[in-house]
Amino acid sequence: NMRWGLIPRWSRQPSTPYTTVTARLARAATSRIFAQAWKQRPCVIAMTGYYKWDRQRRPPWPLFVQRKDGMALLAAGLWEHWEVDQGQQIDSFSVLTAPNAAIPAPLTADGPVFFSGSVAMEWLAGAIGTPEALQARATTPALEAYPVARAFGDPARDDYTLLEPVDPDAQVPSRVSDAWDGDGLDDADDDLNG
Repeated sequence: NMRWGLIPRWSRQPSTPYTTVTARLARAATSRIFAQAWKQRPCVIAMTGYYKWDRQRRPPWPLFVQRKDGMALLAAGLWEHWEVDQGQQIDSFSVLTAPNAAIPAPLTADGPVFFSGSVAMEWLAGAIGTPEALQARATTPALEAYPVARAFGDPARDDYTLLEPVDPDAQVPSRVSDAWDGDGLDDADDDLNG
């Protein structure tokens, strides 16, 4: 099992004060948190899609972004093996993100770095050495986004119903704060790009 949110190898504890669910491609190779993994531990994350907040809607609403043809997406990532003296070991990963004009409106232009299967193999083999080279090889298939239940952020909920489309205008706010402060979420919990 891999934990989402890379734990830097040098970290003394598995919980870090850093948001490491994603890593910005432009800075990953030189970032203190991600540089070691960039050099030695690229990974590919296969996904059916990902969640992103529609910030133009009031209150903001979660959307699920997927390929229009329903096929899996391959995203670039970095992973790390973390271990402490007591023998505790955790493998963790981050998704690489970059500006991407192919992401459907009304979403922001940042999203995972997607690529084809052949480019994924090059990435895993270490043949793509710079963020610029990876960005140049990235390809994003046609994507679509649709609203999903706000409960997607609840760790106790992990089932297929979180992928079902909903009508945001027909939903009841899940928290009192949803009705008055925008979304009731901390901005650090923003979306996939953290």
